Amino acid sequence: MAARRLRSRHDPKDGASGGTGGRPGAGDIRAPKLGDGDAVAFRDVTERDQADETEFRSEEMFQLVLDSIPQRVFWKDSNSVFVGCNLPFARDAGFDHPSRLIGLTDFDMPWGPTADRYRADDREVMQTGLPKLDFEEPQLRSSGRLGWLRTSKIPLLAADGRVTGLLGTYEDITEHKHAEEALRESEERYRRIIETITDYVFSVAVADGHAMSTTHGPGCVAVTGYTADDLSNNPLLWLEMVVPEDRSLVVDQSRRVLAGERAGPVEHRIVRKDGAIRWVRNTPVPHFDLSGTLLAYDGLIQDITERRALQEQLLQAQKVEGIGRLAGGVAHDFNNLLTAILGYVEMAKVDLAEELPADHAIRVDLDEIHAAGERAASLTRQLLTFASKQIVAPVRLDLSALVADLLKMLRPLLGENITVDTVLEPEIGTIEADPGQIQQLLVNLAVNARDAMPEGGRLVIETATEDVTEAYAAAHPGARPGSHARLSVTDTGAGMSEEVQSHLFEPFFTTKERGKGTGLGLATCHGIVRQIGGHIRVFSEPGRGTTVRIFLPSVEGPATVRSSVAPVHPAPTGTETILVVEDDPVVRRLAGLGLRAQGYTVIEASDGVEALEIAGRIASEIDVVVSDVVMPGMSGAELVKRLAVVAPGARRLLVSGHAESTVLPAGLVNVGAAFLPKPFTPERLARKVREVLDAPAV
Repeated sequence: MAARRLRSRHDPKDGASGGTGGRPGAGDIRAPKLGDGDAVAFRDVTERDQADETEFRSEEMFQLVLDSIPQRVFWKDSNSVFVGCNLPFARDAGFDHPSRLIGLTDFDMPWGPTADRYRADDREVMQTGLPKLDFEEPQLRSSGRLGWLRTSKIPLLAADGRVTGLLGTYEDITEHKHAEEALRESEERYRRIIETITDYVFSVAVADGHAMSTTHGPGCVAVTGYTADDLSNNPLLWLEMVVPEDRSLVVDQSRRVLAGERAGPVEHRIVRKDGAIRWVRNTPVPHFDLSGTLLAYDGLIQDITERRALQEQLLQAQKVEGIGRLAGGVAHDFNNLLTAILGYVEMAKVDLAEELPADHAIRVDLDEIHAAGERAASLTRQLLTFASKQIVAPVRLDLSALVADLLKMLRPLLGENITVDTVLEPEIGTIEADPGQIQQLLVNLAVNARDAMPEGGRLVIETATEDVTEAYAAAHPGARPGSHARLSVTDTGAGMSEEVQSHLFEPFFTTKERGKGTGLGLATCHGIVRQIGGHIRVFSEPGRGTTVRIFLPSVEGPATVRSSVAPVHPAPTGTETILVVEDDPVVRRLAGLGLRAQGYTVIEASDGVEALEIAGRIASEIDVVVSDVVMPGMSGAELVKRLAVVAPGARRLLVSGHAESTVLPAGLVNVGAAFLPKPFTPERLARKVREVLDAPAV
């Protein structure tokens, strides 16, 4: 039979307490002490004590459950006094057991500075009887530390509907709030950066390899002319902006990025909202998750139009320089041939002058050969000018005065249907150049303008002083900072496309009909300007004419006046001894024949070594040394330097169609020599030799 729990009941008059208190174990029988005459009654309380034990264990289990969850749980009575909580809440409050908080209020807690706010929330919940869920509130502790909580408070209702208190929970979201704030600050910094740069930044969200949505930075307006709303409302607008010839590049780049590849940047053209065509650099930056799946990609689109223009200018300059070197080398060899052709034709004409009448077919043929040779020589000089290898004799010039003098020559050249206007600055800076170079510049530009206005038009020639800034020089290859005299030639002609302008300075490039031009006009201008140390720019549009601006560096000091008219005399003669040094046998023989015909004694040498050997034997007999500049083994300049020691009494004359020193007199004065450019005729050589012999000794 199961043990039962019995409880005795004393007679009231006994006054005994009826037990020792505490929670007895199941099945215990506690008997009071009995006295004489006491009446004792017993009753069975086993079920009631078992119920108490179950309730105790239920409360203990409930507390264990509450203590094991991370959320802080508490409950208060109708006066906002704590009547219970879980262990995490107690620890937040600085206590080691939940029972320590019973009977306390928020004012007794470490977060006392925020207690008024919490009491206000309590009153709201208990007065309305409505829960207040998942709201964020600050928690200011006595230490001064500010935290953040996500709190919920639910009213506790009695059976009759009265609010008897509230149940609350919260979680500490301080770190989460700090992370949110850091993210917000980071996004704000990112936004400020995006708003300050003029590049177009966009971001594409990706799902399952497909672009889902795109956000556009404010730089889209500067690059494309379209707003972010324009681009968002029409997802195809970006592709429509791309020039049709370049769309395949953009489509392929997008396909590769969406496929998870790290596609590199692509340069292509777009048509802005205002119709302007611009070059852009499109750089995608993909973002992957830990598994390697593409989540999104950002894009940076930069307007590189100006940069590409500079690259094109540099490539053009390099191409022109390379062609110039080739042209200079060809011209040097060609000048030797022309020297022989013109020289022998001249000698033949002299020999036949007395034997044949002037209208004889042979003399007419010789005249035609001579004229063709002179035209070839002129073409060669233009090639050398283009290559900056033409020998020049610069002087200080007043550009405005020189242009005014040249107008008399230009007006008949242009024709009556072209009006010429000038705007010449009277106090323009002095430049240093060969007057013939400036004349050739102006003539070439004027002829080009005339050909661009076959029905007539207007030509404006301007001169002005202009300062070239460091920034301008950095942006335009070949330009140098400083004061310049600017020559501008503007016509109202047909103008030129960008494609034509890209070839302007290439030799033999021309848009004229066959036989109407050599294609060396602007190439020659470019060579002249480069040789002077200047800078040339061309502005033109189809149907809107052309302006050519030439910047020539200014120099200190006043301009000098030099006559370009040389006196004409019969070919001079002489009896002196001349040493002719030339590696080309045809030219060497021609020079010897021509000088001997004028009465000179001529000794020939094929190179510098042979010339030094001859000079070593008969140094005192040599009156003039005539030497080519470019020879194998030893240059003419080196030869005349050595002859200054071996034969110090001999005068020196250098000849060449391609001089290493391109500016007179600096390069030749150093070796004490005069200079005669090729091609030359025997008559020209004789005049120059006589000029050297008759010049005062240095």
